[in-house]
Amino acid sequence: MIHETPYYVNIYTRTRRHLIQVDKIFHLLDGKSFPFDSYSSPLVDGLNDRKGQTDYFKWERYANGNLHLTFLRDDLLKKFNEIAGGLIEPSFGDGGAV
Repeated sequence: MIHETPYYVNIYTRTRRHLIQVDKIFHLLDGKSFPFDSYSSPLVDGLNDRKGQTDYFKWERYANGNLHLTFLRDDLLKKFNEIAGGLIEPSFGDGGAV
């Protein structure tokens, strides 16, 4: 997922896109806006630090390229799983419950 040298951290392009999408989804599930035209996300921006945390995720990077990501909001993870599993229909933007 991540290539790390003593001088820089590089998140592979495909991984970067996936992490940005996950961050966007959790913002939307929480009813918060997200700049859809932005290049990055709070999660991806924060990954320059070996350990860190946003409102939705906690992470730890390892020198072997692994990334351990912990979801901090169980309520949003439950909503995400219900939508991804087809148990409920998403209703973004109308202020209703998901």
